[in-house]
Amino acid sequence: EEALDNLERSDDLSLLSWVHYYMGEADRMEERWEGATENYERAVDLFQRTGDENMAANACTYLGDAYQAMGDSERAEIYYQRGLDMMVAQ
Repeated sequence: EEALDNLERSDDLSLLSWVHYYMGEADRMEERWEGATENYERAVDLFQRTGDENMAANACTYLGDAYQAMGDSERAEIYYQRGLDMMVAQ
């Protein structure tokens, strides 16, 4: 947490996007769904800000998986579709 706090003040959005993505991955593997959704949502935003639409689409897919696991099928479908739209646009 302390390392992330220090990184949040960094101008390196690319590095920050990957940190949130991998934190989302760790949360997902441990079935900590709320943490996963928070980290993946932040990763999607940062990947898009850095122009990495491929990774933003991947994060959307995993975000959909996390919401599905939480029982929120409606929100899961939104993120699945958003990720698909990003992939098609590429």
